[in-house]
Amino acid sequence: MHGEDRDGIVSSDEQRFVVGHTQESGDGFQKRNDGIPVHACENCAYFDNVICAITLDKNVLYFDHDQSCRNESFDKARTCFLEAKENLNIKARANALSVVLNDAFALAMDEIKNLVEIEEAKKRQEVEEFRKRMRETLEGRMRLALEDTGARLIDHMVRGNLAEIRWRSRRNRTYNSVIDINNMNVVTAGICLSGTDRVFDLTSLIGVVHEGERRSLIVVTRP
Repeated sequence: MHGEDRDGIVSSDEQRFVVGHTQESGDGFQKRNDGIPVHACENCAYFDNVICAITLDKNVLYFDHDQSCRNESFDKARTCFLEAKENLNIKARANALSVVLNDAFALAMDEIKNLVEIEEAKKRQEVEEFRKRMRETLEGRMRLALEDTGARLIDHMVRGNLAEIRWRSRRNRTYNSVIDINNMNVVTAGICLSGTDRVFDLTSLIGVVHEGERRSLIVVTRP
């Protein structure tokens, strides 16, 4: 597929909305004298005003440029749309457009929404691939458990099946905890939990600490 130049001209294998006026009709064509938003399959600019034959699914079969109805609002719509497309701004609006040009603009904005959805899907995939790689190592699993709940790993030391970790809460307080590396369950929390340390895993421990900090109830047992 060919791209577009800086004037917003699109190549023949792309489709963009223009304002179309049917000049003639025949079998399989929709006859309309008022302008309607249609797809253009020829070289043209976004929101061109054209005279064309339009298929029933509102695709342009052929067209000729028509300047008779053109005014600055066409250029305004094109400029606004191209800026929105460049910045993936799905909330862009072009004011003071005619009804048909406004309809064409709204339909064209669906293209930007589709681009945004594609970009978001790519980002989600990249994040998931990153998390998958992180889960392949002990340090990565600990970092995910901490960062997913607003904490941060400072350092750690592995001794057999246990890992002593130093981590920082969202209120920037440092804690020392011991976990079982096989299941991330807490062995020693590093704060007073009245003997219930092993009830928690690393993720739930962080939640307890954050709530304890909020209520000023934390008693550190492993400085």
